[in-house]
Amino acid sequence: MSIQNHLSQGTKTVIVMVGLPARGKSTIAEQICRCDPKHSRIFNAGQKRRQLERAGTDASLELKEQIFDMADPGCVETRDEIAMRTLVELLDWLQESDNHKIGIFDATNSTLKRRKLILSTLEERATTMPLNFVFLEVIVDSKDILEEHLYWKVRHSDDYKHLSDKDWCLSDFQSRMRQYEAVYETIDDQEISAYQKSMERPFSISILKVRNRFDQCFFYGEEAPAFIHYMLFAWRRRRFLETRRHLATLRDPREMIVRV
Repeated sequence: MSIQNHLSQGTKTVIVMVGLPARGKSTIAEQICRCDPKHSRIFNAGQKRRQLERAGTDASLELKEQIFDMADPGCVETRDEIAMRTLVELLDWLQESDNHKIGIFDATNSTLKRRKLILSTLEERATTMPLNFVFLEVIVDSKDILEEHLYWKVRHSDDYKHLSDKDWCLSDFQSRMRQYEAVYETIDDQEISAYQKSMERPFSISILKVRNRFDQCFFYGEEAPAFIHYMLFAWRRRRFLETRRHLATLRDPREMIVRV
């Protein structure tokens, strides 16, 4: 049974990845996409950035070597614009066919400002097609897992795999990661509730938090998305759902914990 069968008739789902670099966001996005590849697609902001860098013809974007400098407003604006272009491509893809059901926006999206831009864009597009939104935050606080991810990054990611000096690659990526860590803001239900209150037409927004390769999953929302179960199955782990409590800040939602 595909994820598509769990969706309301005609409703599309946007999954927005959230998290620091090297936390496994892209791997999880790929796992979700494999659950229903005919109706799902990943839109990666990093790939969009590299496409623009290779093209070198977009005068509206200034792609600096220091593009990951969080203290440079110009660099922040450039990254946000690349991210929004990627998101718009995702939404255009969802809208162009009834068979396009699940769009996964793969980027860090790790600040409140960025997520407000995302929600504003989603709210505008929700007037033209029925949408569900899930923020999927990936958290890794295990040093062993993070070290494994770091070494994989410098050997296999498109930013570094072609470079021979892996010590430099590791140092460069760690510097990039520190830039993100300095401004990182985790997402919570209060952030979503505040945004929903400001909407003219509130819509369903859920949060799923995955910690240390599914050692724990926390869900905030009205109904656990079907892909949670597919991901857990893919990891071949035992799991159970525990309803913890009702959250007064959202419309009759449940907070659920998945332990595997």
